[in-house]
Amino acid sequence: MRPKTITLTATGSTNWIPVDYTMSTFNVGIQVMPSTGADVIWSVQTTLDDPYTTLIPKSVPAQDNLRTGTGYEVGNVLTPCRAVRLTATIASGTIDFTVVQGRK
Repeated sequence: MRPKTITLTATGSTNWIPVDYTMSTFNVGIQVMPSTGADVIWSVQTTLDDPYTTLIPKSVPAQDNLRTGTGYEVGNVLTPCRAVRLTATIASGTIDFTVVQGRK
């Protein structure tokens, strides 16, 4: 998958970004980058629900290694899932959320 970046400008969630859960070595790179001086609280969420057929996925746990933050963070999702998203409370500023998954 090509890197995808979504900018969140207000409190809420990004759209779900589907990932390939069938890869034999599952690894999704995540970058959360608030703008300079931003006042934010965010969490990265995953789902096992199919984002193409489920209007609102029911399973949305926060990722353990990217559970909650207030600043810049890079990490990865190693547990297979079908999609990822960023949910945030934004008092000021913006957040860029980038997702990339390599191919083997």
